[in-house]
Amino acid sequence: MGEIQGSKDYEDAIVLLAEEFPDHQTTDLLFYEFLLIAKKSNEVIGMITANKYLPRKALLCDIVVEEKYRSAGVGIKLLKEMGVYLRERGHTHLLGFTPKKNKEALSTYKRVHTHQEEMIITTSELDISIPHIEQMEEGIIHRENRREKRQKKGNTKKSNKGMGMSELG
Repeated sequence: MGEIQGSKDYEDAIVLLAEEFPDHQTTDLLFYEFLLIAKKSNEVIGMITANKYLPRKALLCDIVVEEKYRSAGVGIKLLKEMGVYLRERGHTHLLGFTPKKNKEALSTYKRVHTHQEEMIITTSELDISIPHIEQMEEGIIHRENRREKRQKKGNTKKSNKGMGMSELG
């Protein structure tokens, strides 16, 4: 267990990550602030990545173990080593997001006394969300304009009423 030591480790880690998570085909490992690997016979067989999230909390981004080495304690060792690594740097918590359907990972986290909280993770496809948000903003602007017009009308009526009263006095 340890940090990447050279270009072979780096390339092996990229391949392992991309095989497990196809969305990571173009991920540059330099994106991660914290990255540890597990090796066997000079081959990368697992990796764990994290980034700073809050001042004393880190966010677990990925944990991957080559399939033939799963259930052999590699993932547990990676979690432990990342925990030690982060604690040495002043972090107190490691947070993570795990799909409900990933029973194997959830079971592992439960065994190491990770608290599982009920959360809903939202995902926005920006090309769709931004135009909807812009529509909402336009609606808010129109509503504010109508409100201002009503207030001006109300103020005009009050000032007219006020003038009439002073003339009566």
